[in-house]
Amino acid sequence: MIILITSCEKNEEYREALRQTWLKNTSILYLFIVGGPSETHITDDILYVRASDDYDSVPNKQFEAFKYCSENYQFENIFICDDDTYVCLDRLLDSDYRIHDYYGGGPVRMWDRPYYVLGGPGVCLSKKA
Repeated sequence: MIILITSCEKNEEYREALRQTWLKNTSILYLFIVGGPSETHITDDILYVRASDDYDSVPNKQFEAFKYCSENYQFENIFICDDDTYVCLDRLLDSDYRIHDYYGGGPVRMWDRPYYVLGGPGVCLSKKA
């Protein structure tokens, strides 16, 4: 599993809070997704993707992050959440997400924006999804 956490450049305090709480002792690969103008790259635990770093660009940021992970990592599932989410990893890992391609809320389209996933505390996707 890979954990992707949607964030933005200005939310360093949120990222640090997650690092000091539920991400502190995990051995699961996690990356914060932040938009930027340059090519996709990783610095420490931040995956900078080529997309705007505003709220309307969340679907684009997530798509670029999924694409990067698919091309660069071996995994069965990706869990994606926002940087204002507290995840009980033991409960997540004990859930039956492995038997679903999509585990979470439904796809949503708001106004003229692209479809994106909405799952409350998070969404788990299989590599097939």
